[in-house]
Amino acid sequence: MNKNPVKEIVTIINENGIRVIEFLLAPESRGAWHYHSHLSETCYCLKGQLSIDIEGSKTVVCFTRWKNHFSDKK
Repeated sequence: MNKNPVKEIVTIINENGIRVIEFLLAPESRGAWHYHSHLSETCYCLKGQLSIDIEGSKTVVCFTRWKNHFSDKK
């Protein structure tokens, strides 16, 4: 497992309570389980495929170009 799946981070905007960040992930990388208690997250896949395992569920969410999934606050 790749300990740091993020190869590059670009902040597109960070103002008025809105932050848009672009992440470039290493191929076949895996990140650690985490959750966001104070924000909502929207994911878009611009190239390739991104799969996310939902903790406590048998669900795996797959993203492909321009299809997204919204993860609400816990």
